Formats: sequence, C-alpha cells, structure tokens
Amino acid sequence: MQENREVIELTKDRQFERYFEFYSKPHDHLTRKTLKMALKRKAIIEKIYGL
Repeated sequence: MQENREVIELTKDRQFERYFEFYSKPHDHLTRKTLKMALKRKAIIEKIYGL
C-alpha cells in the first residue's frame, strides 16, 4: 500500500515538472491553432495549480 502511494506521488511530481516546464516556456512564436492550443493548456495548468 505504501509503495502505491510513493508511485502516485512520483507520478504527480513528474506531471508537475512537465506542466511547469511547458508553462514557463515562451509561446509567442506560435501561430493560429498551435497558439490557441498552447494558451488553452496554459489556462488548464493555471486552474489546476492556482497560478
């Protein structure tokens, strides 16, 4: 049971790292649909982590 919790925590940590890496990158070079998708993803990240 403890191992499962550790795995879940590691997974959450990795997901946070991926989100933060994506969130902190500049996206002003993107255009149209790609920019729209990036901004949506950033909004989701903001909502999840209260940024």
